[in-house]
Amino acid sequence: MARFGTRLHEHLGTPPGPLTFDIVKKAAENRLTESDDLDWKEHLPQPPWDGQWNELAKDVTSMANTRGGLLIYGVTDQDTRPVGIDPCRVNTQQDAQWIRNHVQPYLPDIDFTILSTPDGATSFLVIDVPASLMATPPRVRHRRQGQGPSGGRRPLLRPRPHRLDG
Repeated sequence: MARFGTRLHEHLGTPPGPLTFDIVKKAAENRLTESDDLDWKEHLPQPPWDGQWNELAKDVTSMANTRGGLLIYGVTDQDTRPVGIDPCRVNTQQDAQWIRNHVQPYLPDIDFTILSTPDGATSFLVIDVPASLMATPPRVRHRRQGQGPSGGRRPLLRPRPHRLDG
């Protein structure tokens, strides 16, 4: 795992170190809220069927455009209850391919880690998304008349729209 000191460590008062199953579980049980650098997901990423946006690519893009962060699968996002995922259903090569196909420019250094209990009964998938090298620190901008809600700024990274071949 690439990231050592996370908001999960901060929240639990643990020293910076590798992210472990116990840290994720305790942070979820303590109801650590989602933010721009943490997103709880109950179910594993799904393929973008029927011309839908690739949700994984959208989440990765959002995090990379800010300061980077963690997507953690196996925790409900409403009540942060650890439910786990089936590690046999994780396909990191496919997930990385979806990101390569749907996010431009390419984001290197995305890290996929499966964290499990010693007996393997419960697991989490953690995707560590680094901040884009193109991302700039957020600034306060004054809105001018005629500008959209974003103040005229466009995201540095964008998910590519899914095309239907027909």
